[in-house]
Amino acid sequence: EGLLVRAGTPITDVTNLGGQQVAVVEGSESREVLLAAARDAGVSLTVLPKPTLEAAIALLEEGQVVAVAGERADLLLALSRAEGGPAYATPGLGVLPLRLTRVPLALGLPPGDSAFRDLVNLTLQAMKAEGQFDALYALWFDDTPPALEVWPGAPYRTLRLEIAAPEEGEG
Repeated sequence: EGLLVRAGTPITDVTNLGGQQVAVVEGSESREVLLAAARDAGVSLTVLPKPTLEAAIALLEEGQVVAVAGERADLLLALSRAEGGPAYATPGLGVLPLRLTRVPLALGLPPGDSAFRDLVNLTLQAMKAEGQFDALYALWFDDTPPALEVWPGAPYRTLRLEIAAPEEGEG
């Protein structure tokens, strides 16, 4: 979970939200996560639920709320769709680097196919060592790429992924 704010705002963390209004998407876990973070920080705030992320962002753009709390990846993706590029480069709005929660991600692979599992794990490790993993991560996120669990062994196949530079005029 993260916070989307207007550019130039003095908000840098949850403590700056005291006495303010923050929008969330109805039915999401964002409300509970935000209220728990505010409670831990010793601040009180008002949560305004909206039916969609776009509606919550509209409140921010109109100045009716000081932030939108939501799944950080969703906030970045919503802004990249709206502006045709990465959210952290979107003029006027930005996702704060702070994380209200960290959710580990995993790949689901077919059971019993240890050769494929090893290929995936070792390829990700090789991409990390060669800088490709971090380059791909930087295309979508504005924070430090995560560390990867070290998997024993070496790839038994070479898998090369080329990262094409965006063409002029693209995000």
